[in-house]
Amino acid sequence: MRIALCDDERQELQAISSMLEELSRQDRLPWDRLVIRCYQHPHELLADIEAGACFDLLILDIIMPDMDGIELARSLRGNDQETDIIFLTSSREFAVDSYEVHASDYLIKPVSLQRLYTALERISLKRERKDDSIVINTPPQAADCSVLANRVRRDPR
Repeated sequence: MRIALCDDERQELQAISSMLEELSRQDRLPWDRLVIRCYQHPHELLADIEAGACFDLLILDIIMPDMDGIELARSLRGNDQETDIIFLTSSREFAVDSYEVHASDYLIKPVSLQRLYTALERISLKRERKDDSIVINTPPQAADCSVLANRVRRDPR
């Protein structure tokens, strides 16, 4: 699991990074390998992603100078709908905005180890369900399910 942390406060980056490493040491995370990259400036994270860096999860502060976390998430969502986003902030006022960028969770600082674990567990379960799902692409003329069912039954393969 590749995780990017973005917070303008160095102490927060260290605290969350330590929590993630602790959960990994306790074998409480379902991922074989954990890679954490820390950013103090949203523009640095954005530049790395534009240069090809890939992350499975972004943990973003909201209140940051120059570019807030919601704005950063909007920029990233323009090209990437798959990466999970957790907002980690000291303010409840942006919770509704976080839905606009399809955030996986919204955590209030200071976050506990258990609350962070719960957020990560939800993401893991969502990813498992997604991996177990089957996508069936249907031709445009088969929008009617009964038409599709008849075609499936008649298919000699």
